[in-house]
Amino acid sequence: MKGIFMKKSFLVIGIEENEVKLMEVEFKGKLLDVKRALIFNIKSIDELSSSLMEKIRKDGYKNRTAIVLLPFSRVSNFILSLPPMPKSEIKSIVERELRKNFQSLEDVCYEFFISGTKVEGEEKRKEIVVTYVSKEYIDTIIDSLNRCGITPAIITSAFQAYHNLLIYSKLYKPEKSTAFLDVSETKASIALFRGNTWFLSRDFPIEDFEGMGGLEKLFIELNRAFYYFKQKNRGYEINQLVVGGNNPAIKEIKNYLLENFRIPVYVFDWEFLKEFMFSRSFPPEELDYFANSFFLLVGASLNYFVKDSINFIPPELYEKRMLRYRLKGIGISALAILLIVIFANKYLSSIQSSYNDSLLVQKKYIEKLTSQLREIESTKSERWLAKRRLSVLESSYRYANSFSEFLRELSLITPEEITFEFLECQKMDNGWRFSFDGNITANEPLEAQEIFSIFSEKIKKIKSIKNLNISSLQMRNNPMESNKLTMIFKIQGEIEL
Repeated sequence: MKGIFMKKSFLVIGIEENEVKLMEVEFKGKLLDVKRALIFNIKSIDELSSSLMEKIRKDGYKNRTAIVLLPFSRVSNFILSLPPMPKSEIKSIVERELRKNFQSLEDVCYEFFISGTKVEGEEKRKEIVVTYVSKEYIDTIIDSLNRCGITPAIITSAFQAYHNLLIYSKLYKPEKSTAFLDVSETKASIALFRGNTWFLSRDFPIEDFEGMGGLEKLFIELNRAFYYFKQKNRGYEINQLVVGGNNPAIKEIKNYLLENFRIPVYVFDWEFLKEFMFSRSFPPEELDYFANSFFLLVGASLNYFVKDSINFIPPELYEKRMLRYRLKGIGISALAILLIVIFANKYLSSIQSSYNDSLLVQKKYIEKLTSQLREIESTKSERWLAKRRLSVLESSYRYANSFSEFLRELSLITPEEITFEFLECQKMDNGWRFSFDGNITANEPLEAQEIFSIFSEKIKKIKSIKNLNISSLQMRNNPMESNKLTMIFKIQGEIEL
């Protein structure tokens, strides 16, 4: 599976019921760089091949390897709580459970992994998360991609990617339960986790996100999921909510949920990601700082920095397919080489006798001229390339260094009573434009106001900040600690290079 990362670049394809998200990813050393990204609609999975062919002709994605993310609605899953036992015995139990839904195991692609350990009485038990999907659906996707010249290397489910994202980001805390909400313009997907253990995932359509009706429906569906979670987990509740997706009203959705649920709400914003991610390369381990949920899922699914990734293609099926394509490729290559050799021999023999004498006479003169020309061109080319590379490196360094320096100075002046819920940053011609919301936790209003005043004076002293605007929004009771209150404030400004 790790062979995919030996390639210079590969594709990541996220398949929904009526939407496909595709991006080209390239490793530059240990840096992960997104070269291109696009989203297009399909009416059904049967249109996947024809729609991809159109994009391949335009953007040149043919003969690539791909990682595929399946939608929630096509993947089923369940959790088994079992005492410690050999993996072969666990596999037998999993297969017995799967036979309840399928006549034959040949009809299903499945994988299972040990998510966590819990204690029941005096007995330790492992939580086995099993995820499965019909082999027919997987075959449809593989055949569609193969017809386009794309080879799927890893096929993984979206909820497993959420699981990886949770564990490998700063959002994971063992004592907390997390809800992930991915919102498009027509539907929403929910994934719930208890600690780092996946618990529930579901999709539901939303007809209208612009009006209050859509937000209310979203709130109702989330409440149902949260209530079910609480019932099944002995009173444990969801502690934090993570919202992402390409819905244009994502910030309004975040504010509505923050107001109604009274728990921390984090937003992975598409516009922020588009501005920031496409302006630089960054190490994969930094992905949890940046924005849109789909691209974070992609990063979390890459075996490059996640140890366990689900592979829905059965090994024997994958090997047969790869052998078939290798043999086909070898046959075509051998035929092409044979034709080239025959043609080259005939061509060379026909011209050799005619031009041999003249070539010998002119050889030394041509070599001398060529050597002089190469020296001139090499000097010009090296100078131009050096100037170009230096210019690009200096520009990238100045942008990255200015932003990291700002974050460093901000962290030095921020007291422990202040937390930032949302950070937005947009690249400009000569710097960055930023805005963020902050919370101050205090015992009384005067204390909160004093902390706010001191912090405001300190941030004004950061020399790189221009056009600074600081405003206190509101004061309210802290939902997590009843004896404390929270002041919400907003800061906007620009960072000059």
